[in-house]
Amino acid sequence: RVGDFTITPMPTETHWVNWKGNNPITGKHYPFFGVKFSGPPSFSETVASFYPYRNNTYFYPRANIEGYNHAGNAKEMQRWNKEDANFRLVDTDELITESNFEKGKQIGHVFHSTFDCMVEKQFYFTTILVPCDYEAILTVQYGKNWRRVEKRQSWESLALSE
Repeated sequence: RVGDFTITPMPTETHWVNWKGNNPITGKHYPFFGVKFSGPPSFSETVASFYPYRNNTYFYPRANIEGYNHAGNAKEMQRWNKEDANFRLVDTDELITESNFEKGKQIGHVFHSTFDCMVEKQFYFTTILVPCDYEAILTVQYGKNWRRVEKRQSWESLALSE
């Protein structure tokens, strides 16, 4: 407990298709996937973890659920990788492609950032702190066209324009 807030570690879910909660370097199971913050009167938010990876990089696991968001997310990961995103099979450090993608392999996007520099940016009617290299981070997640609006359909992002 911190003041009026409770911080609870959240375990890796067993029904995720491409994240089993295992450290891709050592094979040991991570003790948690993220933490849940809860407090008065009815605040609750779960935040997922970033994990250390290879060569001073970090990765963020891609947690997909079969029959829910897995099929759509699989298509968009492969499309975004063609646009310079960085979704990888974290156990082998291979960039995800149509030929090596399969259920059960751990997937994450790998960030070449230390997340130790923040800058204030306009966000709607306020400002927020974002990593200094936020554009590179967004490229890792969504590819070089991250500024383009996309349509969501069946948990897949579809380009509206080229």
